[in-house]
Amino acid sequence: MKKTILLCLFLAPAAGFAFNLGNLLPGEPEAHAQAPKTAAIQPFGSLAWDDSLLEAFQKLLAMNPEKLDLVKGGDRISLKGVSTKAQLEAKMTEFLKKQNKLYLDPTDRRLKMHLVGYKGTDGADRLYLRRGFHLEASPVMIQDVPFTVTVNTVFAPGIELQKPETVLQVKQAGYSYPLAIKDVRLQARSPKLAVSHKAIADMLNQKYGHLGEVENGVKDGQGNRLVASGDDAVFYIDYYNGNQLQVLDAVYKKLLEGLSSSAGPDQSSGL
Repeated sequence: MKKTILLCLFLAPAAGFAFNLGNLLPGEPEAHAQAPKTAAIQPFGSLAWDDSLLEAFQKLLAMNPEKLDLVKGGDRISLKGVSTKAQLEAKMTEFLKKQNKLYLDPTDRRLKMHLVGYKGTDGADRLYLRRGFHLEASPVMIQDVPFTVTVNTVFAPGIELQKPETVLQVKQAGYSYPLAIKDVRLQARSPKLAVSHKAIADMLNQKYGHLGEVENGVKDGQGNRLVASGDDAVFYIDYYNGNQLQVLDAVYKKLLEGLSSSAGPDQSSGL
C-alpha cells in the first residue's frame, strides 16, 4: 500500500555533498531540535532554487552519474562527454534539430508561432522558444537503491537579469533559454525497495520529524514544499519551488517598470 510521509525541515543546506540519505534534505540532524522550522527547503544535494538550467546541469554532472540526459516529452539526448556551456548549447541545438528542423530556421515564418518575446538585462528584445527541457541523472544510490534525479525547469526571464552569463543561447536561430528550476524529483523503481523502503522512510522521519500521513507534504516559510511517498515497489521524494519563482518574476517586472518610466513624458497634449 502506497503511503505519503510528511517531513519537517529545519535547517539551511550543509556544506559539501555526498551520495547518502543525509543529503536528501539539507542540515545536520543533531541541530534540528534547536533550529527554526521556517528555514528554507532546498532541493536535492547542492541544487538551489535560483539555479539556471546551466547551473543545474553542472551540479548534476558533479554527482558523476552514469547517465545524464536532456529530456523533452518522449525525446532525450545524452549529455555524456558534455562539460562546458558551449558544449551544452551545441547539444541543445542538436536536440532541437532532431525534434524539428523548423526550430533552427529563423527564415521560416512559422518559427515565430513558437517564440515568446522578453527583455534582456540591457532592455533589448530577446526571444525564447517555447520548448522547455528537463534534466535526468541516474543512478543516485540511497540505501542501496538506485534513484533517478529529475530537474524540471520553467521559463523565468528574471534569471537572465540575475545571472546573464548562465543563460543558454541557440545562436543559430537567435533565441535564448532563461530557465529556472521548477521542481526536483527523486524516483526509484527497484525490487530492492522491498527491503529498503521502510528504512528510507524511518530515516527521514527520524531526521526530520514524522507529522502524520498526508497528501500535500510540508511547506517552509518560503513556500517551498516537500513530499515523500513510497512502498516496496516505488519511492518518490519531491521538492517544489516556492517563492523564488515569484522573486524572479518581481525582478523582471521591476525591469519592465524601469523601461516604461524611461520612455519619456506622455505627449498626448500635442494631438
